Amino acid sequence: MKKLIILVLLVFLGFQPCMAQSQYNIEVLQLGDIDTFDRAYDGLLDGLARQGLVKGYNLSVNRTVIDTSPSDSLWKKLISYLSTRKTCSRVIERDPDMVITIGTSATKYFQEKIVSAGIPFVYTSAIPSVTYLSKKTTGVAINTTATDVINATLLALPNIRTIGIIHSADRDAVSFVHDMNICSERLGLKMISKEVAMDESILPAARELIAQKIDAFIVPTDGYYEINGWEASKELIAVSRKHALPCISSLISATDGSFLYLSPDFEEIGDLTASCVKDILVEGIPPEERAIIAPNNSNYVVDLKVSKKLGICFRPQTPDLLSLNN
Repeated sequence: MKKLIILVLLVFLGFQPCMAQSQYNIEVLQLGDIDTFDRAYDGLLDGLARQGLVKGYNLSVNRTVIDTSPSDSLWKKLISYLSTRKTCSRVIERDPDMVITIGTSATKYFQEKIVSAGIPFVYTSAIPSVTYLSKKTTGVAINTTATDVINATLLALPNIRTIGIIHSADRDAVSFVHDMNICSERLGLKMISKEVAMDESILPAARELIAQKIDAFIVPTDGYYEINGWEASKELIAVSRKHALPCISSLISATDGSFLYLSPDFEEIGDLTASCVKDILVEGIPPEERAIIAPNNSNYVVDLKVSKKLGICFRPQTPDLLSLNN
C-alpha cells in the first residue's frame, strides 16, 4: 500500500515537472505598513498557492515593508530615502526570479531600477499610471474611474451639489480631475479644484475649499496622498471631519476615517496577480507579452461609524460597513 502511494505521488509530480523540480525565489516590496497592503499580500499568497506555487514548498518569498511615516526633519527624510535605495540595491544583488510590488508608490519607485537590472517585474494593487514602463512590466491594476467615484458618491449622498478636490501636478491626477470635471458637469454638479505642490501641506487648500461651501471632498487617484505615510490623506480626513464634511476616497482604504472608499476584492486581485506570476515563472512568458489586467473595481464601502458622526443615516447591512456597487 505504501509503495502504491509513493508511486501515485511520483506520477502526479511527473505530470508537473516545472512545479516539482523548480524552486522559485520572489521578492515582494511595498512602501507603507498598512492593513490594506497586508490583505493584498495575503490574497497574493493564496492566489499563488491555488496556482501551485506554495510558499515553503516550491516558493521562497521575501517581503520587505518600508516604513514611510512622516519624518519631522530633513535629516530623517534623507535617512529614509537612503534606506529605500539600499533596500532596492540589496534586492537586485540577491538576483531573485521576480520582484512584485504592492501599491502605487512602490510600483512607481522600484519599477525602473528592477527592470533595468533584468529582473522580471510584476505589480499588484496599484492605480493605473501613464508613468509605468510600457516594456518588460506587467501586473494587476486597480481600475477606478471618475464615473465610478461620482456614481458611488451620488448613491450615498444623493443631495450633494458641490464637491471639492485637491490634487498635485501628477499627470495621472490631472487626467483624473479633468474626467471628474466633465462627469460632474454632465450630472449638474459643481466641482471646485485646487492644485498643490507635492511637498506642500494640504491644509491651506482644504480650508480654502471649505470657505467656498463645498458639500464633500473627493480624494483623486494621486500619489500626493500616499507620500510621507499618507500624511495628506490623514490631514484631509481630520479637517473634513472637523467641519462635518464627507470625504470620499478614490484610493484603496489606507487610512481610517474616510466616509466612502474603494474596496476591491483582494482575493480576485490575488488570483489575477498569481496567474501573471505563474505565466512568467513557470510558462516562461516574458512580462512584456503578458497583458496588464485592470478589472473594474466599482465596489465602494460606506464607513457607518463615520457616517454616524457626520449625522448621515443608512440602514446597515453589517454593523460597521455598507457596500455600494455601481
